[in-house]
Amino acid sequence: EGLGVRGSTAALLPGSAGKAGATPAAATVQAATGKETISFAKDIAPVLAQNCIGCHGTNNPRGNLSLFTMARLLKGGDNETPVLPGKGADSLIVKKLRGTADGARMPMGRGPLDDATIAKVQKWIDEGATFDGPDSNQPVEEVAAIAKAQGATHEQLSTDRIALAEENWRLG
Repeated sequence: EGLGVRGSTAALLPGSAGKAGATPAAATVQAATGKETISFAKDIAPVLAQNCIGCHGTNNPRGNLSLFTMARLLKGGDNETPVLPGKGADSLIVKKLRGTADGARMPMGRGPLDDATIAKVQKWIDEGATFDGPDSNQPVEEVAAIAKAQGATHEQLSTDRIALAEENWRLG
């Protein structure tokens, strides 16, 4: 539990997902085994940070669904549980990204994510929706940044730092 990850198998908690007025069931955060082909930290967290947390962050998230952290993603919101570990095609988040669920296609007000990105999200869920970051209560932006930094060369990090410094200079 030191990493904010509980248990060893993906399991849904008791609940009544999808029923009006009911609290959706939540999946528990499961640690990655190392056998997954899709990494939450490298592949999924950057997508959530770039496309989702603007509306589903910490300040009054739409549908009470916060994607700000892995733990909050799995907690769900007003509607059915967004992630059903092992069942990517049946998961609300994949249906919303594909535009096949009730309501608007996500991300709202923006162009659709490309098929390859949606396929990664679905495969990550199919593989158990596991977490390979430092802490499941850490913001997805930080999880993504740490994974990027750990996999980058010195030159890549220097280039990123220069770009960030230039952006901050323009903002100033």
